[in-house]
Amino acid sequence: MTDVAGLAGVSLKTVSRVINGVASVDAQMTDRVRAAVQELGFSPNQLAATLKSGSPTSTIGLIVKDITNEFYSSVTVGASAVARQHGTLLITAHSSEAYRAGERGASAGHAAGSLVASGAMDVDMDIDVGVDMDVDVDVDVHMKTDNETDTDAGADAGAKANTETDAETSDYAGAGYQELDAILDLCRRRVDGLLVVPTAADHSGLATQIAMGTPMVFLDRDPVNLAADTVVINNVGGARDAVRALVAQGHRRIAIIVDSVDLQTMAERLAGAEQALAEADIPLSDSFIVTGVHDPAAAATTIRGMLDAGDPPTAVFCGNNRITTGVIEELWRRGTPLAIAGFDRFPLAHLMPMPLTLVDYNSVELGRIGAEILFRRINGDDSPPQRVVLPTTLTSTGLEFSR
Repeated sequence: MTDVAGLAGVSLKTVSRVINGVASVDAQMTDRVRAAVQELGFSPNQLAATLKSGSPTSTIGLIVKDITNEFYSSVTVGASAVARQHGTLLITAHSSEAYRAGERGASAGHAAGSLVASGAMDVDMDIDVGVDMDVDVDVDVHMKTDNETDTDAGADAGAKANTETDAETSDYAGAGYQELDAILDLCRRRVDGLLVVPTAADHSGLATQIAMGTPMVFLDRDPVNLAADTVVINNVGGARDAVRALVAQGHRRIAIIVDSVDLQTMAERLAGAEQALAEADIPLSDSFIVTGVHDPAAAATTIRGMLDAGDPPTAVFCGNNRITTGVIEELWRRGTPLAIAGFDRFPLAHLMPMPLTLVDYNSVELGRIGAEILFRRINGDDSPPQRVVLPTTLTSTGLEFSR
């Protein structure tokens, strides 16, 4: 603005008044200022103006663990659609995830977490991902209070996974610190609110930020030691239905392969799968339950070891789509048919060379509902925190196995 004022031969105050459309400025001065603005290519700093005035910044943040994962991309699409409706910019940040050692039947390994980037998503861009953004989804909404205790198996499993604090939690906590750093960084940038896919082992410290006026909504997992709005998937029910489907097909030797049970989602899916086995009076076998499987290569190695052992499984439940694809790859390589049920749909699942039973849900809706709740909070809604549970469905896909 100083350069504009100098070129136009007017004061900074006059430049400010012209830029802000004050009608009482002399017409000749207005023309000189506008000419200087055009010549210098000047653009007002809207963020600086809002920070100075204390008004909303028209920005919200979204923190996810992996911006390359299709699930988080879909969540971003849902959230950005709502942000666009409110004339708001969505800023996304990446927070990595680490895991503890000592998983059942496998070595968990360690993944160093780091904040990769913060970037702006243009809220005016045209996003077309072939998803019906107006689809009706039945959800279970529950209002929470500060002293409430969850009693279902999924909540118990998630709480157990998220509240263990011993020497083994250092890597997990390290990833959590990066998540908290990203949250605090966006708060310092004065975003109007935050959507968070949580990885930290304790979120109690965020109560101060929320009390100071930055509302937060948590997606996919519940925050730990913090009463806040959450939107999650029915992980227990989805996994239970998937394993029930395998049992209905006549299988009793059913393997369960999941990622780290440090993650609430994985702990809940394991709990749901074990519930289905218990209902069918199928005893749990440590050799058939493997946790801490983080990628397709590890999944392929895991199922290979099971099939090479005596009395192998006839069916397998996979805790996410990365595990499912790894299992499929190994089965196709060795020409071995095996019944597969997996959590998450994935691209080209219908072309996989074997029948699949997949747990499906609307991840776009997860981001959209979370964003809608967030904007209600930004606009002054002070009702008790709510927990929205999105339903899952089973879908049959894939091709008949033939080699």
